[in-house]
Amino acid sequence: MKSLSENTNLSILEIFSVLFPGGAMSLLCWQVYDIQVVVQDLLAYIDSEWQVSVAFLGVSYFLGYLLFYLSSFLDTYVYDRLNKDQRQVLINRVIEIKTAAFGYDSKAEINAFKWACAVLLAKQPAMFAAVERFMAASKFFRSMVIVLCFAAVLFVLQGTFLVAFVVLVFSIISLFNYIQQRDKAIDAAYQYLITTANLKP
Repeated sequence: MKSLSENTNLSILEIFSVLFPGGAMSLLCWQVYDIQVVVQDLLAYIDSEWQVSVAFLGVSYFLGYLLFYLSSFLDTYVYDRLNKDQRQVLINRVIEIKTAAFGYDSKAEINAFKWACAVLLAKQPAMFAAVERFMAASKFFRSMVIVLCFAAVLFVLQGTFLVAFVVLVFSIISLFNYIQQRDKAIDAAYQYLITTANLKP
């Protein structure tokens, strides 16, 4: 079983990978005048600062999950295309292990990465936690790509082109970090699974 510290660390990583991008998007949306007017009208019904804080956290968390969904297209249209021919040796070995475990080709039911994570979660929680840390970082940077691109457009519309350029550079850096962290997560999952499969029971 996972220790309390492992569960706590993982939960914090998951929350921050959603809450931080959502909070950044909330602050950016506040720069749009029409949104300011609507929010100020809503805030008129809130009496205390703690209620405002709770509302901000709630909106940030919602926007974070919306960003998580919207940014998932990067997995298919960017990441998969850039990494199509990589780690084929690892994939083939994992597929062999999976086929041996199921007794047939189960590709249509569950892909190699998800199966590797499921096995690690059941048999090697510490290894799975390491994969999850990479995935949490990957999801954070993936969402930040969308946030920073939105910010760049917003600054262009405001006429602050230098700031827009700097933000665009940061969005590219976030894109590379997303790819790097996802690479680490997938490689770690496959390598851990292969190691686990070769361990004596």
